[in-house]
Amino acid sequence: MNLDALITATLKQTGLDDFDSQDFVDRARSWLTCVASEARLSVAGHAIIENIITGWLVNRLVFVDDLKKHPEILDEVVREPIFVTGMPRTGTTKLQRVLAADPTVQSLPFWRILNIAPIRGAGSVQPDPRIALAADYIDVLKQHYPDFLTAHPAFVDEPEEESFLMETDFQSLANCTRVRAPSYWRRIKDSHSRESIPYLKRALQYVQWQRGGAGKRPWVLKSPLHAGNLDALFETFPDALVVHTYRDPVVALPSNCRIVEVFRGMATDDIDLHELGAEQLSVWSDILQRHLQQRGRLDDERIVDARYDDINNNVLAVIREIYRRRDRVMDPQTGQRINAWEANHPQHQFGQHRYSLERYGLTREGVQSAFAAYRECFGHQ
Repeated sequence: MNLDALITATLKQTGLDDFDSQDFVDRARSWLTCVASEARLSVAGHAIIENIITGWLVNRLVFVDDLKKHPEILDEVVREPIFVTGMPRTGTTKLQRVLAADPTVQSLPFWRILNIAPIRGAGSVQPDPRIALAADYIDVLKQHYPDFLTAHPAFVDEPEEESFLMETDFQSLANCTRVRAPSYWRRIKDSHSRESIPYLKRALQYVQWQRGGAGKRPWVLKSPLHAGNLDALFETFPDALVVHTYRDPVVALPSNCRIVEVFRGMATDDIDLHELGAEQLSVWSDILQRHLQQRGRLDDERIVDARYDDINNNVLAVIREIYRRRDRVMDPQTGQRINAWEANHPQHQFGQHRYSLERYGLTREGVQSAFAAYRECFGHQ
């Protein structure tokens, strides 16, 4: 894989030539170098990664060009966002999607995350052609990677986690989740800019601008990767509310290992499952230790804790507490919309997500020890 060749192709495709900074190109080159040497890509995986990077580069070029032509984009106010975070497989996805059923908030649907920038030349074509591209993407998942949708159902017009957007800035743990890239994670994990929080804010402003300005509607966002990065999150979004979801890591960790296995399996046929288990144990115990340290410095009113069982079995009570923190009351219509969402999205909608500690060389005792402080703080189920 040759980044220079991919850049040349995208410059020709778009007629644009500004990625905003050489640092962005350097990060992309560094990541791609790690992927080439560490990810054990299959032949199909090479093509998949090249296609993904091309899309990221095109979106970056158009985004930067729009920022130059319309500096008012950065005047958009991102007001009182709600960030759902926590260890993966703890109910974050469901909670974000039911919160987004409230029409007075805004979120990032999958089709916008897949292509943050409008397609040049499409003008005011409706429906937005990015919607069809997202539908095609999900069709490919259904046909070739159904296990991914079993673990993480995806829908064209429903909210998706911003990790997939932040990944395009090449300084996120997400860049080390899609593919095996341990040296890249070691390089970025202690960086203050980890998870590209300022980039996320600009992206939200960009989407608001595309919507004609929607600053009065608070955002409902979600990424497990915000856990352990609360300092940067509140620095960029000082009026944010964080909802932290909790499930015993003894259950959540192997579930996460399985989805990482499936995700990486799109681009490689060579996955060492025990190595993957050890990696994810190390990564998430480190992140959640940071989470405990950082939230200890924060006002408790800035964080709402929500347990996995409550999200599954009594989500309206969880949402009422979130609304209370925002001095809001849930109206009957919103409650009905949330109930309708639950009825239309039953658990295991695309099949049973199966996993075990043993598959990844993990033990109950080892996970309990690695997450001892975290489990003691929040209890376990």
